Amino acid sequence: MAADASSFQISVQKLKVPRDFSDYDKVEDADTIVRLEQWREQAVVHLTNLRGLVKSRKHLERDEQASLIFAVSSLDGDDSWISPGMKELADDAFEEPDVPLLDQILSIHLKPIFLANPHPSINAATGRKLPRPLGGPLGQHDFFEGQVWKSNPGLHNAISWCVRHIKTQAYQKLWHLVIPPVMTLLDDYEVRVKLRGVKIVFELLQAVPGELLQRTGVGELLYSSLKSCFNFLHNPETPTLFRVSVPAIVSLITMTTDPGTSQRFEKLCSILGDGIIGSVWLYGSREPETIEATLEVLPSLIDALGIASARFLKVCSRAVQQCNDELRVLLLFPVRD
Repeated sequence: MAADASSFQISVQKLKVPRDFSDYDKVEDADTIVRLEQWREQAVVHLTNLRGLVKSRKHLERDEQASLIFAVSSLDGDDSWISPGMKELADDAFEEPDVPLLDQILSIHLKPIFLANPHPSINAATGRKLPRPLGGPLGQHDFFEGQVWKSNPGLHNAISWCVRHIKTQAYQKLWHLVIPPVMTLLDDYEVRVKLRGVKIVFELLQAVPGELLQRTGVGELLYSSLKSCFNFLHNPETPTLFRVSVPAIVSLITMTTDPGTSQRFEKLCSILGDGIIGSVWLYGSREPETIEATLEVLPSLIDALGIASARFLKVCSRAVQQCNDELRVLLLFPVRD
C-alpha cells in the first residue's frame, strides 16, 4: 500500500505543468520548445497510468483526491500544454466532489499560491468587499508587483473546475476561498488573463446566489471589473473578451437588481451607452472584428433593457450599417500579409 501511495504521488507530480508554458508564445529557445513538446506528449501517458493506478487503489484519502484533482484539472482546458485527447482523459478522471473535498482543494492547493498577491479590495478571510482598498492609492500597483501565481500554468483551469462543481447551497461555506482567486484573475492587466477570469465569473453566475453577491459587496466589484473590459481595446483577444463579458455582466445585473428599477435601468444603460457605444464603437470603430463582436451580444442587452432600449435604436442601427460596410470592404479588398 505504501508503494502504491508513493507511486501515486510521483505520478501526480509528473502532471505538474512546466512553468515555461506560462509564456509559451514567447519562448524562442529551441531546447526549451523541445522539452515542452516532450512533456506534452508524455503527459498523456502519465495521465493514463495515473487513472489505472487510481482504479487499482479503489480508495483514496481526501488529501490524495485533492492532489489528484488539482493536478488533473489543470489539464482540463484548451491551453498550449494540452494535447488532443488529454482533456477527455482529464474530464473522466474523478467523480463529483463534496464540499469538504472542494474546501481542501481551494484552501490547501489554491489559496497559498495567491497569498503573495492579495486582492486589494477583498477581505481574504471572509470574501467580502473591503470598505477601502488595501495599501491605499498604491494598493493596485502592489497588487500587480511580483505576480508569483502566474508561474503556475493551469491555475485558471483548476479554479474553473472548482467553480463548475460548487452547488448553490455550498457557496456560503466556500465563498472566502473562491472569490479572492477569481477576482485576481478578473482584475489582471493582461487581456489573456482577464479573459480567463471573465469566463470563470460567467460559470460562477450559473449557480451563485444573487443575495450572496449583494450582501458581500462582491456584486458591485464584479460589475466594475466586467465593465472595465470595454477599456481593453486593440488586442487580438478583444473580440472574444466582449463576447464573453457582455453576457456575464447582463446576467450579473439581472441577478442583483429588481425588474423595473432605476438601478437595473441605469446599469444596463451604462453598459450599452458608456461601454459599447461610448468606448468600443468610438475608439475601436476601425476594427470590424471588435465591432462585430459587440453586435453579436447586443440582443441580450436590448432584451434586458426592453422598451428602454428605444433611446439607443438610432445609434445601434447606424453601427450595424457601418459594420456591414467595413466587412464589405474587407471582402472586396482583403488585407494581405
